[in-house]
Amino acid sequence: MRVLAFTDIHESLAALHILRKKSQLADFLVCSGDISVFQHRMRSVLRKLNSFGKPVFIIHGNHEDELEFAACCSGLANIHFVHRRAVPYGGFTIVGYGGGGFSESDSGLDSFGRKLARERHQNIIFLSHAPPFGSNLDYIGDGHYGSKSVRDFIYLLKPKLTVCGHFHENFNRKDIIKGCFSINPGPKGRVLLKL
Repeated sequence: MRVLAFTDIHESLAALHILRKKSQLADFLVCSGDISVFQHRMRSVLRKLNSFGKPVFIIHGNHEDELEFAACCSGLANIHFVHRRAVPYGGFTIVGYGGGGFSESDSGLDSFGRKLARERHQNIIFLSHAPPFGSNLDYIGDGHYGSKSVRDFIYLLKPKLTVCGHFHENFNRKDIIKGCFSINPGPKGRVLLKL
């Protein structure tokens, strides 16, 4: 299975054009939020992503309201809003936790992770808007500013892949966290071939 991962397109038509081309190389797409600038053109961007004709598993970022985002996804056949969900697809379990990005800890994510651990999901692809603390994905200038809850989720659930965003400074950076390949693929996206 080939997955096209992207994040933080912020309604860029240029990024959507690039993603449309790259989507032809992928079996499905995953997005870690911030498709809009404070919800401007959010519905339009989702329709464009839907028109790619491939499944798109997506969460909201800090620029989108969870309920409005979910409503905009409704009725789009290829768009799957996976915030606080575990969705089986193609031998994987796609798990999402959107929003935020500014806090070191998130009790909602902590409890969601414990619940999923009891359910024993396999081959997890984890979508988070916030990057994991203490990694190449959250280091900006003088220190680490990511989420310890995201890091702890990775330690607990051991996903095969984590896709995050939020920190534009870290587009295209990657890391291995407790055996999990983790990436901030940026708005132009990355096709990942070996999952």
